[in-house]
Amino acid sequence: DNGSLIMIDNGNTRPPSQFSTSSYSRAVEYELTSKNKLELIWEFLPGQFSLEGGSIDLLSNGNRLVTLPYVEMDGAYVSIVYEVDSNGDQVANMTLPWLGNLSMYDTPTRGLALDSVNGESHSSFFISNTRK
Repeated sequence: DNGSLIMIDNGNTRPPSQFSTSSYSRAVEYELTSKNKLELIWEFLPGQFSLEGGSIDLLSNGNRLVTLPYVEMDGAYVSIVYEVDSNGDQVANMTLPWLGNLSMYDTPTRGLALDSVNGESHSSFFISNTRK
């Protein structure tokens, strides 16, 4: 909404630097300055590397949903979904079994922020349906 650009930077073509010799993925937000320069205004570094794809979506509470779909963990591939606040701090995460078939190109690469999957509400069924 503010005209900034948010994206996943998998870093699979990032050259090695003095700070890192291994690949890593990150979520970033850039803003275009009045001098037509991109300025990094937000970053999330989960400490993982996704070989392919990924997504970032803004949640209704202002946090971001970051999905890294192809992460090697303990010899297997998994998808990791993070909720990240406006400071770049992880609020929650979920690790899912890898859903691809034969290659990294078969795996789902996008996460989608939804308020409800099937019309659920934020109130507890048990509290609102308790007999008095």
